[in-house]
Amino acid sequence: MELVNNKYRFEGGIDPLELCREYGTPLYVYDASVMEAQYKRMTSAFTWPAFRAHYACKALTNISVLRLFRSLGAGLDCVSVFEVKLGLKAGFKPDDILFTPNFAGADEFEEAVKLGVKINVDAIPMLENWGLHHRDYPLCLRINPHLMAGGNEKISVGHIDSKFGISIHQLPHVLRIVESQGLKVNGLHMHTGSDILDVDIFMRGAEILFDAAARFPDLEYIDLGSGFKVPYKPDDIETDIEELGEKLSNRFAEFCESYGRELTLMVEPGKFLVSSAGYLFARCTLVKQTTSTAFVGVDTGLNHLIRPMFYGSYHKIVSITEPTFKQLQASSGRSNDTKREGCAHQTKRNAGGFAGNTDICLMIWLTSTRWPMKV
Repeated sequence: MELVNNKYRFEGGIDPLELCREYGTPLYVYDASVMEAQYKRMTSAFTWPAFRAHYACKALTNISVLRLFRSLGAGLDCVSVFEVKLGLKAGFKPDDILFTPNFAGADEFEEAVKLGVKINVDAIPMLENWGLHHRDYPLCLRINPHLMAGGNEKISVGHIDSKFGISIHQLPHVLRIVESQGLKVNGLHMHTGSDILDVDIFMRGAEILFDAAARFPDLEYIDLGSGFKVPYKPDDIETDIEELGEKLSNRFAEFCESYGRELTLMVEPGKFLVSSAGYLFARCTLVKQTTSTAFVGVDTGLNHLIRPMFYGSYHKIVSITEPTFKQLQASSGRSNDTKREGCAHQTKRNAGGFAGNTDICLMIWLTSTRWPMKV
């Protein structure tokens, strides 16, 4: 999205106001060119020949988005059998889908096996049960490396108290089960959190997984998860994916040489691929002036964008009808939530520009690394 001659335009000159008029508001719009650029940026950063990116579709399960990533050559990371079915409907082959649930019931695993997708097991009880029913069906193991990583405690999932994965300290127990039941483990996996900035955290996790991998002779792939930090504001910072790709590719080459054969290196980006491509368009319904603040009411709410309420997250809000209008707080007309963090800098003196004008459309970045530039 760019600001061209004081008008917002998508690539190809598409007018977002025309989209709002044609489809109504509230309206989600995703820019395929941005998602494709992010995917190609990632695949270019990792130079290991057998590199594969599996899109973590919990970030956005829109079927058109799934089809886009399939066309680009991505695999799919799914946390529920419903996501698996969406992936199959979008055209992914079963072997391109990794099913990575947490506390899923045996019936869900059974259904995933029938669908023929890759299975990722993250609990010893499920592993103990596996050999009783699917001794010959290969599986991946999700390991918890006990690393505290992530932007905040809500999105840190690789620490010692996390419910995700099998503790690295339980590896001897895992090996006894695998040996006694004759299981074929063809993959190892970890995921330590989201919004991880430090490249060294990823490298420390990789070393833990490489050490564990030496104990499994039949591996075909190692999945190092994701959690790459994306910028939320113009001056925000992000994971240096180019540095990470170079370091991990070189270290993985060394590991494969010691392992005795080349394996597939996998990652599972979600937010990294889609967050900078999303926009939520809403219509101004009313302007309310209090003694301290002017609120712009809109025809959307937490039912369409829960992150400000849930995480206190920042989402920039601008007027696409009048791009020069200064920012205001936006308040939903459908619930009692206020997207307070969406507009960090409030102004009251220009509130009259909105008053009574329900033709005004606002644009809310779902999270953006591409701030509009004047051309």
